[in-house]
Amino acid sequence: MTYPMSFAVVVPTCREADTIERCLAAVARAAGPRELDIVVSDSGSDDTAALAAARGARVIVGPRGRGGQLQRGARAARGDVLLFLHADTLLPANAFELIAQALARPEVVGGAFRLAFDAPDYRYRLAAGLANLRAEMLGRPWGDQAQFCRRDAFDQCGGFPDWPFLEDVELAARLRRLGRL
Repeated sequence: MTYPMSFAVVVPTCREADTIERCLAAVARAAGPRELDIVVSDSGSDDTAALAAARGARVIVGPRGRGGQLQRGARAARGDVLLFLHADTLLPANAFELIAQALARPEVVGGAFRLAFDAPDYRYRLAAGLANLRAEMLGRPWGDQAQFCRRDAFDQCGGFPDWPFLEDVELAARLRRLGRL
């Protein structure tokens, strides 16, 4: 199924040399032949920026702080749909189809994926289950769930606050004022 929307992926990074290549490889697999604008918003740390650039990402560098990094990345990104992805997060193979299906409904302004950890310990399964329940019941997904939204909704709500953490919770609250997640 083809959807007439363009996608941009924004990845905030700080010392993510160990995870960025795996993350961007998963993005490429999920994208398939689809063209994406991938922006890595780095805080000037380790080899992350060079590794991301070698994988085809556009890299912008600025001060540390995830809210500000995400906001700068979103400003630089080109796409009708913005996907915010932590560098230690892997997308499902059909991620962009799922996003397009969700956003095909006009009342939906954004969303996120279900959280799962690739660790056998029951505590990770419990944490993921609670995070997914919170997101479904309260409509409050967090950033490690790969939040996405329409660009126009992001711009209209003001995007991310320049906060070092909980910026993802605030984005979800702002988006919910505009429509369904």
